[in-house]
Amino acid sequence: MKKNSLFNSEEAVLETANTVLEQNKTASTINKNDYIFLRKSYKKIYKQLKLLVKMGDIQQNKLNKLNEKLDNQNILIKKTFGRYLSDDIVECILDSPQGAALGGEKRVVTILLTDIRGFTAITERETAENIVGMLNIYLEIMTEIIFKYGGTIDEFIGDSILVIFGAPLKSKDHADRSIACAIEMQNAMNLVNKKNFALGFPEIEMGIGVNTGELIVGNIGSDKRAKYAVVGSNVNLASRIESYTVGGQIFISESTLDMCQNKIKIDSYFEAKPKGVAKSIKIYDISAIEGSIKKYLNIKKDKYIMLKKNIPINISCFDGKHGTDEVFKGNILKINTREALIKTQKIIPQFTNLNISLVKNISLKKKTTLYGKITNKLDNKNNAVNCEYNVRFTSVPENFGEIIKRYEE
Repeated sequence: MKKNSLFNSEEAVLETANTVLEQNKTASTINKNDYIFLRKSYKKIYKQLKLLVKMGDIQQNKLNKLNEKLDNQNILIKKTFGRYLSDDIVECILDSPQGAALGGEKRVVTILLTDIRGFTAITERETAENIVGMLNIYLEIMTEIIFKYGGTIDEFIGDSILVIFGAPLKSKDHADRSIACAIEMQNAMNLVNKKNFALGFPEIEMGIGVNTGELIVGNIGSDKRAKYAVVGSNVNLASRIESYTVGGQIFISESTLDMCQNKIKIDSYFEAKPKGVAKSIKIYDISAIEGSIKKYLNIKKDKYIMLKKNIPINISCFDGKHGTDEVFKGNILKINTREALIKTQKIIPQFTNLNISLVKNISLKKKTTLYGKITNKLDNKNNAVNCEYNVRFTSVPENFGEIIKRYEE
């Protein structure tokens, strides 16, 4: 009889019974026929038991294959949903029976919001294929950095990214990680533009706004369509803060600064009263985080070119996407491909968005339009005459470098 470690005891009993019967040595108290019947019954039970075990092995193999198939399906689901949701949200949905249930909770989190400067103007002069190609390069690099610092991508809004730190996984250092993430994202724009340039795409710049506050976080929507999202005024405030930035800048709220456990290097700050906010708030322009996390912003400063003479311009202001009919004159005193110093008799508030047209002349055969933002007003004893402003360009023509060289000494 073939040995089986699972049935060693049973096989030993059967071997003993066979030996006893062969030697006609039955117990005095048991009839030989009864002994034969007991052996036969035991053997039958033994065979049934082996059959059951064999069937169990077959079922176990089937179960193992089903588990393997389920694991592969889970990997596929995570990979598929991971293209649309962060890993934290996917894990929360798949690993918890309540993960996909509708509902939310109030929690203090940090919101990071990005926006590509002058993207609308770029879309007007580039093909759809180029726009998608540019965005894919940008989003791929940014996504990798966001996940590195434990951020949850709530959604891509066109050329903007809305990121949550501190949900769905709670953390005490979400403000610090958001700032470190923002700095690394800005520094990675060099790589983004290097890849864009190799494919013939234009250079792009990004502004980042960061705000910390209490929000409702959770699964929001209906049984047919839902998403993990954040809701509350602090999301809107993050958007307002971001709107003040120009390319390469990171602005944070005072509440974010207060939550940080590391030292934050502040280049400047200002007070503003964003739309929908009851009172003025302090907003900080930051360039480094030092402590348990160390990150430094690579700031690129271009020199102004020396002009033969001031460049005459026509200026109009616009709020968001809406322009005004008022046009006033001014002059560019200094300029490079990123910024300019302008002079005008018009008093313009800081952070006003400008539409600037270079006055057409012999060397400039067609109208050239620039978009920029007032970043600073220079002190002037007479505010009504010849006010000077620093303007950071948010969108310029592709050949802008060649255009301004015509005005160079």
